[in-house]
Amino acid sequence: MRSNDGHHYLVSLSRLVGFFILAWALVGCAANPTGGVNLVLMSEKKELELGAMVSKQIEAQQGVYEDEALTKYVNDMGQALVKVSHRPDIKYTFKIIDDDNVNAFALPGGYIYVTRGMLAHMNSEAELAAVLGHEIAHVTARHSVRKQSQAGVLGAAGTVASIATGTPGVSGLSGILGDVLIRGYGREYELEADEFGAEYMIKAGYSTDGMLK
Repeated sequence: MRSNDGHHYLVSLSRLVGFFILAWALVGCAANPTGGVNLVLMSEKKELELGAMVSKQIEAQQGVYEDEALTKYVNDMGQALVKVSHRPDIKYTFKIIDDDNVNAFALPGGYIYVTRGMLAHMNSEAELAAVLGHEIAHVTARHSVRKQSQAGVLGAAGTVASIATGTPGVSGLSGILGDVLIRGYGREYELEADEFGAEYMIKAGYSTDGMLK
């Protein structure tokens, strides 16, 4: 193949894949429970299945803190916030991770964890409600699914670059979730989770001072 022909071939291929990415994105746009329309390339059923799978891995690796009374306390507060959230129709699970680091995180499909260290750091019910409300908001706004969908489109775009340059691309949902657990969802999604979390707190009767603290 002559060099000029090769150039035209790559341009045509790039346009074809670009069109495919655009069509894929348009098909994947869906209404978000918290409002607006977002790129979502994963069904709710798949989201729930993914959350169940990853939660088993997390609990096996991290260990669950077995305190029935404390777990019930966290779960009762979490469920009260869920009832006033944008997405109360799925099952939420609240558990305590046996770790003295101060942390909390949410998995797809309603699996929410707080560490033993986080609970020890709390000074009031409102502060715990702020943490739980924030994590619930990550679930209601489908942040993990939206990040995966964005990465899917970027990954498809990266495939074009890989073909053109001969450099292999790297992608994977496990990497996305791992990055989320370490660094969070990114500034935009974290601020959105604060906003919705505060809304849930107010509706459930908690002072938003807990979120500020």
